[in-house]
Amino acid sequence: MNHFRWLAAVVITGLPGVLEAAAIGQATTPAGAVFVSACSGNQAFGSGNSAGNAYNGGNSDQYVTCNTSTSSVGGSTSTSSASSGNVSGYNFINSASASASPALLHLQADNSASAATQFAGAEASVGFNDSNTITGGTGDALWVLPFWVDGVLSTSGVGTLSQLQLAAYLNYNAINAYGADTNAFNTFNSLNTTHNGDILSSWDSEAIEWGTSGYGTPTMNVAQWVYVVIPFTFNTSFEYGIYASVWNTQSSGGYAGPAVESAEFQHTIAYGGGSYILQGSNVITNFTVTSAAGIDYSQSLVESPEPAGLALTAAGLLVIGALRRKR
Repeated sequence: MNHFRWLAAVVITGLPGVLEAAAIGQATTPAGAVFVSACSGNQAFGSGNSAGNAYNGGNSDQYVTCNTSTSSVGGSTSTSSASSGNVSGYNFINSASASASPALLHLQADNSASAATQFAGAEASVGFNDSNTITGGTGDALWVLPFWVDGVLSTSGVGTLSQLQLAAYLNYNAINAYGADTNAFNTFNSLNTTHNGDILSSWDSEAIEWGTSGYGTPTMNVAQWVYVVIPFTFNTSFEYGIYASVWNTQSSGGYAGPAVESAEFQHTIAYGGGSYILQGSNVITNFTVTSAAGIDYSQSLVESPEPAGLALTAAGLLVIGALRRKR
């Protein structure tokens, strides 16, 4: 049985479009395992990479070095990539790394250059899949899981970008605003206060994005709870996944001076304990979860107690009360 504490969520978010898992990444990671990928290089990072997708399919080429790894079920793994060189007389050096165990994710990417070279950058992806059966009720319901996100995005220089994205999947598909996922998507939006930082896009799936740029917000300290909402049926097995990616790049037209970017989330993206179930107007805290990954969902995996998280407990109760009244 689970008797969980409540946590409030204050989240900086973009509005993502439908996410699709790539051939390497979320779609090919066994239930109960974790996936990591790290890429670095130049002339390759002209666009972002959705969480759950391995950048460039996890493949290296003449411009980018990529490394990937998938753990055994219930295991952990890590990988890294580093590159340096000269493009059109401009030096660059960048690196990325990722490590993970189920429900505990770490990733970072850094890039610096004497001027904004042609899309020099670095990217890291990380995530896990789990297969679960929840008992303690009947019918359809929503499982709400809090994740603590802690790190820093920073940029300096014309045309610089640094981003973090976190996304949820169900049965190897993005949880979106349509069909059977609509209730989960709407609940996700109601639990997570939205703010898009420098990211201005239209999203319709359970994904959150933080961003900084040399044109706008140069630094963002992310220390926030995120609520992921998974639709499920009691006593029926289902698979879900949580994936994150960081990405640094430079505009190819920004040859105006030094460029420095950093995305540091080596501390934690971690399951915070305190999950609960919403079923109509009812909040259920007594239930049992079986996990292929061996996760004990009654326990927090956050590596150190966060005073901010403890302070949000009372506010979280107000969130649940408001949901009850709304429903």
